[in-house]
Amino acid sequence: MSSELASLMALLTADNYEVVSALAECCDVSEVEALSKALLNLLSARQATEVAARLLTDEVKRHAAHPHQILRSQSLASRVLAVHSRAVGGDFLRATLGAHVRGVLAEVGADGALEVDPARLSSGPTESNAAAVDANVASLRRWADAIVGALDADALPPSMRSLCRSFVAAGAACDVHAPVGGYLVLRFLVPALASPEAFGVVDAPPPAGARRSLVL
Repeated sequence: MSSELASLMALLTADNYEVVSALAECCDVSEVEALSKALLNLLSARQATEVAARLLTDEVKRHAAHPHQILRSQSLASRVLAVHSRAVGGDFLRATLGAHVRGVLAEVGADGALEVDPARLSSGPTESNAAAVDANVASLRRWADAIVGALDADALPPSMRSLCRSFVAAGAACDVHAPVGGYLVLRFLVPALASPEAFGVVDAPPPAGARRSLVL
């Protein structure tokens, strides 16, 4: 490691990543993507988890009065957590979601969708479409139950379990009780369901109708 890189690493990791925390405060949204990738490329796996824990703790404190905003914006915290989770959680996603996503795609076919909005159906709101919507809602619930039932916290990568513990601790300190859901659901599971090809859950992008079913 060159002396310049060593100095940079020392600066980034000093005082429990205080400089990274400061960067998160002043980083423009247009710079979030590049900065998050640069940080995670520079840091070791352990350091990346520690940085993510520091940023998520800051995020919980920042939005303690309005917890529904935690990880909702394109902040450095949300992006680092998303990139880190994608990097370490691929095997978990493929094992957990793979069969279910393929099952949804097989059920709806190339042009179908488990549509729940009558206005989106080809002939508009009708009595028969209302029955179709009810059937689609039942199918979506069945698939959602299957996916939730497949989730196994013990199968999460150790670094992600560590981040969940940090999130619980940060939330408890601020009397906030739902941040883990924002992390695991909003920044990990939902993106993988909506774009399974980007996470290696399936090999090819789903057709538009099938993707609509996955989003629903």
